[in-house]
Amino acid sequence: KKGNHGRLQIGCGVQMSALLLPKILPDFIREYPSVVLKLVEESHDLLCEKLASGELDLIIANRPVPGVLTESILLCREELILM
Repeated sequence: KKGNHGRLQIGCGVQMSALLLPKILPDFIREYPSVVLKLVEESHDLLCEKLASGELDLIIANRPVPGVLTESILLCREELILM
């Protein structure tokens, strides 16, 4: 698609990355094949620091990002089972 190119730097925790990204990245790559993705897997605190400093364009997290002007979008709900 014309104009849909560039680089997108995404931060995500290791567990979230393994569970969520395989479900959403194939569709994104198919829709935007000219966008180069860079995935950074770190702790929540380090991801928040990198987002605040501009090193990352977005992060996928399971809790809010403190002290940063951000917009949050709910991607999914997770069911927890106590056994």
